[in-house]
Amino acid sequence: MVNPCSLCTARCCKQYLITVTSFDVLKIHENTRKPIEEFAELADPRILNIDNDTILEFYDSNAKYPDCKVLAIKSGPCHFLTKDDKCSIHEFAPLTCKRYPFGPDGKITEGAICPAISKVLFSFMKVENDLPIRPPQPKGCGFIRAEGQSCVNSALPPKVKTMSFRAELTHDKFNVQLKAYKEIVKKWNSRRGKLSECMEFLIEESKKEN
Repeated sequence: MVNPCSLCTARCCKQYLITVTSFDVLKIHENTRKPIEEFAELADPRILNIDNDTILEFYDSNAKYPDCKVLAIKSGPCHFLTKDDKCSIHEFAPLTCKRYPFGPDGKITEGAICPAISKVLFSFMKVENDLPIRPPQPKGCGFIRAEGQSCVNSALPPKVKTMSFRAELTHDKFNVQLKAYKEIVKKWNSRRGKLSECMEFLIEESKKEN
């Protein structure tokens, strides 16, 4: 079957604010050796369905209420989107990207901005462990917006290697990482810290978890 993402012009990585966890940022940094400030930012939470437990609070002034930010990849378009609409980090992309357009329930997310034909193809995919099973694709096939790993992963069981872009990602792994990140956010917010201190704190706490 055709890779649904190959029929898209990278709408998700051009239009969305790509919110991530500090574990995602650390993984990208370790694999690319890019300075974190080059590709990640603490952005205004300009999305409607933000998870309140991932909102970071800052007390840089004497205001009654804190300023709020979310951790994100520099977006609009995504920092890692190439000129030919391909993801340059799909092998170690953020977990939220690897799931899209499927939600935690294994169904296509309401409001997903994939082209109609792509949604139809996605809808025919078998979902295993809350993740879509897709046909194999050659390396560099252009899994849009870090949508998943498009090359064979030798660490995976033979049956899975020939079937799925996302076999290395499980529903449990996603939830465990998100839960751990929320604990880090909670710990940060209890400090009532300043914006300039936050990124270093998030990364150092993530290293402890690893």
